[in-house]
Amino acid sequence: MMRINRVRQDWRDAGPVNRLIGHGFIDRRTFLTKSGELGIVFALTGVDGDCLDHPERDQVARRFQAVLRGLDERFRLQQYFLKQGGV
Repeated sequence: MMRINRVRQDWRDAGPVNRLIGHGFIDRRTFLTKSGELGIVFALTGVDGDCLDHPERDQVARRFQAVLRGLDERFRLQQYFLKQGGV
């Protein structure tokens, strides 16, 4: 089980996104970081886990893990969640 203090510390250490983006966006999805690397933004609609039973949640998690296995050490994945109610 993860401690809440660890989560809070990670959140504080993460800092604002604008510290990472240097020259801004090249197009709608691609941006250049201050260190000269390219970043890509993906917008995904999440799965409502409350409506799924255990095997369905397990299947979603396995598909996500399969995608992550395709990324090697050159890639870094950062997630930012925007929660909206009843759209």
